[in-house]
Amino acid sequence: MATKIIPYSKLSQEERDRMRRASQQMADAEYIMEVQNRLPESLRFGGEYGIMSALGYGKGDDRADITSYVPKNDRAILSILGQYMPEYAQDSYVQSNSADFSKVADYVSEPPKQGGIAVLLPTSAEKAQTMYREGTLERGDSPTPAGYNRTVAHELTHRGFSNPVVAAALRDFLDRTPLSEFSSDAKVYDVSNAKRILKNLNSTSQQHRFIDEIQPEVAEDRTAQRGGRDARLLDRIIRDFMSREENKQKYPDVYIPTRSAQREEPSIVDRIMSFIKG
Repeated sequence: MATKIIPYSKLSQEERDRMRRASQQMADAEYIMEVQNRLPESLRFGGEYGIMSALGYGKGDDRADITSYVPKNDRAILSILGQYMPEYAQDSYVQSNSADFSKVADYVSEPPKQGGIAVLLPTSAEKAQTMYREGTLERGDSPTPAGYNRTVAHELTHRGFSNPVVAAALRDFLDRTPLSEFSSDAKVYDVSNAKRILKNLNSTSQQHRFIDEIQPEVAEDRTAQRGGRDARLLDRIIRDFMSREENKQKYPDVYIPTRSAQREEPSIVDRIMSFIKG
């Protein structure tokens, strides 16, 4: 049976809007898939350390709004590789942040909405090398791997920490895990860490330490092991919490990923960067 093709001009406004939304959703899905393909496996949504960026990406009505910005001119060198606009921030915070930022950069489309993120998009290979410092962002004395794809994951992780399911899951874990004199050292350790994470949930410094310490290049370092333990603890607590039907219904837009698939190459991001390099 032949498929009837209806000309675009014959579609109603509602049908056109529906087509645009579907097209945008497909483009968004391909974009985030290929950003994920460029990440080390442990940092992908389904990787060992990817649960918080997955929560930040979300799904349904809570899907992250991701936009990009470029240097305002050839002389502008930006040290800010990404931004997250917390939903709890006042409008004045977002407007002020955007106004200050507009002195050195232009958003590709529009500033991120509250709860959205924006990431630096270099306009040339030279800019990419200079701004991302060949994949390394200096924070204090500690070099932290950067780059466009890791910066997207970085900002999504900030957004993930603000997801209400994180605090709910941690409180649920603490309520269900009473300690006694007979508690194992592992149980005491998990409870202590869960309390620390919950107490400092909105601390930017804690979030940055967490992000820095889960990078594969530093994950074996003794001083960085806490980040990996925190990530695995959060993964276990959140997955257990969201495995219960009542919580799935209460938090329908929480994205709990399956384990990572193998990386596919070349990705769209690969091709874009190859084109930029010439």
